[in-house]
Amino acid sequence: MSSVQSVPDRFAEALRRLNGDVELLRDMAAIMSADLPTVKSQTDEVVAKGDCRASAASLHKLKGMLSTFESDGVVLDIQDVLALARQSKVQQMQDSYLQHCDRIDDLIRDITSLRLSLDDQSG
Repeated sequence: MSSVQSVPDRFAEALRRLNGDVELLRDMAAIMSADLPTVKSQTDEVVAKGDCRASAASLHKLKGMLSTFESDGVVLDIQDVLALARQSKVQQMQDSYLQHCDRIDDLIRDITSLRLSLDDQSG
């Protein structure tokens, strides 16, 4: 069984919102980490094409998935990019998204690592 101490500080707020249920956090990480790389790749593609409508939809989905684990930081960055997409500010949207891609990728990697570390401890 995984313990609260095994959860990285980055996910402390998510764990608090789940009333300390480490197993639920692990299950959510497993579900999201399976889909996040595809959603991120799709977002990369539509933003690069400058398709604001498709970018807004994909950014909204990505933001929703990541907000399970973090309610500020990267999620707020994505919200800013989403606002630019909804305003059809193509170049600003693309520039802003590229500026935040590394942080988005870091969070996705951390979610996958969280799942793997909690799986190791429970199995």
